[in-house]
Amino acid sequence: MTGPVIAVCHDARGREWQLGPLDASPGHVTLIGWTCGWRSPDAGVPREVASILARTLTAVARVTFLSSAGGRGGATAESAPGVDPFRSLAESGLRARVRAVLAGEPSGVTLRSTRDAEAAAELFEDAEYPWWLQGQVAVLSAPEAPLPELTVGDVVALTTDEWVDRASRLDGVSGVVRPGVDGDIVGAVTNAPPFGRLLLDTLEREAGDAGFRYLTLSEADFARHLAEG
Repeated sequence: MTGPVIAVCHDARGREWQLGPLDASPGHVTLIGWTCGWRSPDAGVPREVASILARTLTAVARVTFLSSAGGRGGATAESAPGVDPFRSLAESGLRARVRAVLAGEPSGVTLRSTRDAEAAAELFEDAEYPWWLQGQVAVLSAPEAPLPELTVGDVVALTTDEWVDRASRLDGVSGVVRPGVDGDIVGAVTNAPPFGRLLLDTLEREAGDAGFRYLTLSEADFARHLAEG
């Protein structure tokens, strides 16, 4: 097969994707991969693919992700009306901050929340939270709802093997996307079948509009296709 492709896999169970124990969540997680015959000049997602993914996510949800663009702080800080909100999260209390340091976890993070596709594409490029090193995560919520209530602990957990379980227990969260091995795939967990179908239907449409074919593959064929691409 030739030409650029967006491929999805619904039945992945392997640990080689570095997304934790996927066999514990059948039908819950979808892998999204791509082949396009060219690569980003630097490590990371090719710009054309990042654009497809960002348009897809912002078409169906508010996208909230780790960002270095909003600075740091210990209190909630919303941007002015009409501007993407940034929210600074910090562990409260000295004991919590010491525990975070001892665990090698951040004691504070900044989140950006957007419905703008160009802004959302930055989640694949932020050097402080590198997608290609699996240092990024994006939370999907209802488009017109306020920013989801998240803690530093929630954000940290969503970057670990317990991400699927944590995502299912967060109020107001429709889904979570995070990078798989080397940032070369996306793992997407959705908390309700209708939202999962909407997400993938939108991905198929955006891929087609960008000149990519859209394939649904078994795990073995998904792995083979990406290796050959």
